[in-house]
Amino acid sequence: MSKNGSISRLINTSKLVCLPPDATVSDAAKKMSEKHVNAVMVTYRSNLLGIVTEQDIAFRAIACGLPVDGTSLFEIMTSSPDTLTPNCSVIEALNMMQENGYRHVPVVSGGNIVGVISVKDIFNDVRKDMEEDLESLDQFIYGSSYSVDNIHVAQ
Repeated sequence: MSKNGSISRLINTSKLVCLPPDATVSDAAKKMSEKHVNAVMVTYRSNLLGIVTEQDIAFRAIACGLPVDGTSLFEIMTSSPDTLTPNCSVIEALNMMQENGYRHVPVVSGGNIVGVISVKDIFNDVRKDMEEDLESLDQFIYGSSYSVDNIHVAQ
């Protein structure tokens, strides 16, 4: 994993979407589409009450025949979700997600929600690290001036 093992550098606050508990499923779906996110934090006066994901919308609302314009997020949210702190390690976050079947976990600091971390965030981080490691290995093995022109054949 990355040289800095905490999730703080992976938290993208610009993608943090919060809605009140009385917002509708339709409101959440529209906001998720607009912001290109797959989870909405349900908050009241900056307190985290719950989380609603695209799966919640599909399985807890649409599949159950609930009206998307008349169903509140409070009715389908996961209440009091598990959370992480910004100084939590990437491995701890990944383990929590794997053990509990989460794809999104809210990140809270000092009682305030500061972001959300997703499996996709961790995947992108690991992929970036692997690409950097491969590039470093390539430079180590072949050197930075490796080319066919620099090869000299002993006679």
